[in-house]
Parts: sequence; C-alpha cells; structure tokens
Amino acid sequence: MTFFNLTADSKGRTLALFFENGDSETIPETHISFQAILDKLLAGTAKDEEIRELTRVLETVATKMSALSERVSVDGKDIYFDGDPLAGELGEVIKSLFAEGNTDFGPLVKFLEKAKTNPSLESVDGLYRWIKNGDLVIDPEGDIIAYKGVKVVDGVSYSTRSGMAFVDGEKVEGFIPNKPGTVITMPRSTVDDGSHGYCATGLHVGTHAFAKGFATQYGDSRVVLVKFNPRDMVAVPKDASSQKARVCRYVVLGETEARLASALYKEPVKVPAAPEKLSSKDAPKQTTVTAQSYRDPKTGQFVKGGNAPRDPKTGRFLKGI
Repeated sequence: MTFFNLTADSKGRTLALFFENGDSETIPETHISFQAILDKLLAGTAKDEEIRELTRVLETVATKMSALSERVSVDGKDIYFDGDPLAGELGEVIKSLFAEGNTDFGPLVKFLEKAKTNPSLESVDGLYRWIKNGDLVIDPEGDIIAYKGVKVVDGVSYSTRSGMAFVDGEKVEGFIPNKPGTVITMPRSTVDDGSHGYCATGLHVGTHAFAKGFATQYGDSRVVLVKFNPRDMVAVPKDASSQKARVCRYVVLGETEARLASALYKEPVKVPAAPEKLSSKDAPKQTTVTAQSYRDPKTGQFVKGGNAPRDPKTGRFLKGI
C-alpha cells in the first residue's frame, strides 16, 4: 500500500508518495495523472504498482503499446511508431487517455497503423491536431468517431450543403442523404486539402459542439454520428479552430444528441438514444428537396437567385457538404 502526504501552497497542491520498498516521489498538481493518483489514494485501495504506473505515464503507455505491436518502441523519453516520435498533440492525447483510465491500447495501435496508410503527411498532422482539440473516440477497429450536423426533410437526414458525392456507390448530386448504415464517399482528388478556408469542397465532419451548433442554423435539423478511417482524413481547417475536418469517406452510424465520452472503445460504439420525435401532427411542415445541381452547366458557376445555400455571414454560395 502506498502512503502519501498532501500539501498546498501558493503554487498549488503537491503529493509526496512513500512506497513499501522505501522509495519516495513528489508529484506536483500539474502532473497529468495528479487527480487520478489522488483519487486512488483517497479510496485506500491503491497498490504501489498502480501508483507507479500513473506517475510514469509515458513509460507505462509505451510498455502496453509495444506489447501489442513491434512497430512501437521507446527510448525512455518518447514513444515511437515506425521510428517516428508520437510527440506534440498526439503524445499529449495518449497521456490524457491513460490518465483517464484507458489501459487497453489495442484500438490506438490499430488507429496508428491506419494513419500510416494516409498518403499525406500534412493530413496526418491535421488529424492529430483535430483529435486533440475535439472529442477523441476511437472504435475497436481503429477508426475515428465524429459528428455531422444535418437537416431533415420528410424524416430523412440530408447534408446542409449541396454538391456531388457517392452514396453506397451511387452518384448523387445536390443535398446528400445521410441515412444510417450508408457509406458516403468522394474522390479524394476532389476534396480541398488546404488547411485554410472555412467552407470548401469535401465531406465535412466535426466535434460534437461544432456539429450541434452548425445544425441549429437549419430549422428542423439533427446531429448524426459517423465514423471514418484515419486514412481518409484530408484536411483540418484552422479557420474553424480545428473543430471540423474534411474527409473523403465516412459511414453514417445513426442519429444522436449525446456526446460520447472520449475513450478507446473495446466494443463497437453504440449510437446514443435520440430524443423523442414530434408526432407528424405537431411536426413543422417541410419542403421536399430533390437532388439537383445549382451550377450553370456552361460556366460551372453557381446560379444567382437559385436556392443553393449561402454562408449566413458573407452571403457567398457554399460548396462543402
């Protein structure tokens, strides 16, 4: 059993730890595992090894990950995957996940393996930045779970922007239906890969807060849960504070209003129950929207006066879906 002494001064709280073998260690409140360590100590059931694992976050995570894949290594200071250090944003995310109680790093290893197949290093860097600033949920297959704000027409979820995409392999032009279980794709070459530009061509996904706030602009709307392979990340616009991303493929899981807890999931992610819908009697009247092009067939430009969506702030026509 680990003994401890908790003190506080103008610089914050400090934990003095005393282990059974006579070793001692001091943990400042700024340590990423400080609260987790304190909680275990106050519960009175913590074993020395559990506390030591929390104090040595990076070494512990590296040990657990290297046991799952020979592609993971550690030099005492950093974790490496295929020789590349998992530092910066991703390193901090990994340490936070462990401090929050995630100890099965199988999904994370699969995520890293898939990220390595992304053809763009810039896209991978954007992905790491996005997961740090957003809601990091990795499913058992190593895929990322994200959110998308959609509008509802006759009970069906559609993209809030018009464009061209493939739904289960079938080409659709106009507003793209996002029914649960469908696979939405775009040729990667047609997705804007720039890190700037709030609205641009591509399949857009985001954090829960971003998707929910975005959806509220469109009357009858909802948020759907989607998943995408790290390989299919294309860009993370800095203009949106890294809260949204452009991908070239995602799978619609289902409607949700709840935010999933950030975690490495061991079982398939279940879509949280959505709130009860209004009855057809109480529901507001909706206008049917059919898939159609809003561009001039000769010039390729958006046709003014049409019903293509515009940015509410600038009034410009929008392309991203």
